[in-house]
Amino acid sequence: MSVDFSSLISTCASLFLLIALGFVLRKTGIVDEDFSKKLSTLVAKAGMPALMIYSITSLEFSSEKLRNGIWILIFGSLAHFLMAVLAKLIFCRVRDVDEKKIYEFGCIFCNCAFIGYPILGALFGETGLFYGAFYVVTYNLGCWSYGVMLMAKGKAGYKITLKTIFLNVGMISCILGFLLYALQVPIPGFLRSTAMHLGNLCTPLSLIVTGSLLATIPLKKMFTNKKRPRRGLRSTHGIYCEAVCP
Repeated sequence: MSVDFSSLISTCASLFLLIALGFVLRKTGIVDEDFSKKLSTLVAKAGMPALMIYSITSLEFSSEKLRNGIWILIFGSLAHFLMAVLAKLIFCRVRDVDEKKIYEFGCIFCNCAFIGYPILGALFGETGLFYGAFYVVTYNLGCWSYGVMLMAKGKAGYKITLKTIFLNVGMISCILGFLLYALQVPIPGFLRSTAMHLGNLCTPLSLIVTGSLLATIPLKKMFTNKKRPRRGLRSTHGIYCEAVCP
């Protein structure tokens, strides 16, 4: 599998410009906090499920690819577990409960889809997106279980159940995509095209949201403060938290 590093540089530059665009839109008042939250919900509940299904079903079925994907599931699960342990150790001395849980969440759950997918696509094409989808499954499973439990600390009456873990847009889209792939169910071209277009919304919208959030932080504090304001600690992976822990 060849790697095109020139495409990687171009992709990273475009990602940076999308964040800059979000920053400018927020500063000029075109995007406000309410609109930013709605964009987050749109990405989490419409764009991301479509992206998962399209990525998993984009390649022809192969038992070897499926076997490799299962290994990625195992690796991804171990990686998230180890990061959870490390996050506990690293931030054990943070006294503020709200800041501590945000630090831990950000340490454990990376932007493996919103930022990772464009980079995987630039480096490895559809094959990279296919294998990346397996890793995102472990992200979704951890995010909607341990991640939600972590962010729900201090919220009265919130409980983590099997329903909240598995019956959500993230996990349902993953399971549906894998079933369609494993059972080799033919997908009409117009449905595949729709999923592709919806999935393509994820990266630009999520990065615009990130840029708009950065615009709420004074530039001086952004680069000189060791502890940033709480609102500035949210990033694109925080979209999931906003969707399930409002």
